[in-house]
Amino acid sequence: MDDLLLQISQALIKDEEVILLTIVKVSKEIDDPNLVVGKKRLILANGSKINTFGDPNLDLAIDKEAYFHQPNINTLSLWTDQFKSPDNIDFVENVKLNQAPKIQIAIEIIRPQPCLVICGAGHIARALTQLGIILGFRAIVIDDRVEFANRTYFPDPSTELKAEAFEQAIKSIKFSNNMAVVIVTRGHKHDEDCLRLLLNYTPLYIGMIGSRRRIAVVKEKLNKEGFSLLELSKLYAPIGLDIGAKTPEEIALTILAEIVLVRNRGKNIVDSSPLSRQSKDNN
Repeated sequence: MDDLLLQISQALIKDEEVILLTIVKVSKEIDDPNLVVGKKRLILANGSKINTFGDPNLDLAIDKEAYFHQPNINTLSLWTDQFKSPDNIDFVENVKLNQAPKIQIAIEIIRPQPCLVICGAGHIARALTQLGIILGFRAIVIDDRVEFANRTYFPDPSTELKAEAFEQAIKSIKFSNNMAVVIVTRGHKHDEDCLRLLLNYTPLYIGMIGSRRRIAVVKEKLNKEGFSLLELSKLYAPIGLDIGAKTPEEIALTILAEIVLVRNRGKNIVDSSPLSRQSKDNN
């Protein structure tokens, strides 16, 4: 157990998520010393596994099930005869035929603290940082103006400030799917320059402020530069859920609400019918 805790701690320090698998219940007909309530198995971000449930086929089936649910859950408990992954159809049948063990597994996705990367240090960025911290995000604020990216405007010591050129700052960040990026700089050119760089990375979320017309112009320009429609589809814009926001604080609320929606429901679900785009398309 101590080794598992150490591995989890080290992964979180590296901004990596892990999958913790725990036996919750065991059907009464099973008499296997490897299958006891509380036994755990860990899957690291690089695919390495720590511990075994004593049966390679069982380990493989549970791992497949964990990967299947990973994008859209925090925790989930399933009996092995209720596995949903298409890769486990034969395994489920074997469980029902008593040819594979029937146990209940808790799948827990342990994620590092989510990170909010904000390009721009104006009024919206300040409101985003304050609300983001309340929601459990750590924040990185980028602006090439030291008179804005400073502790006067961003006093929380947990907020990382990068008072440097946008390109330099963006390239210095190790992006992951635990990060949400918001582009709210002081001008169209800076917004576009940031987006051009960010499309080369794969954070959980990239959103950019701007009108529908301006967003269309930027997308068309970047498409002509060589960015595919698939790459451009990563952009959430116009940014935020449509609640008629007017103040910087209200705008920050709409943006973070959309980010939380993407985190909690998954990209695929949100992309198919995102609330922000639904409501704006109906206007």
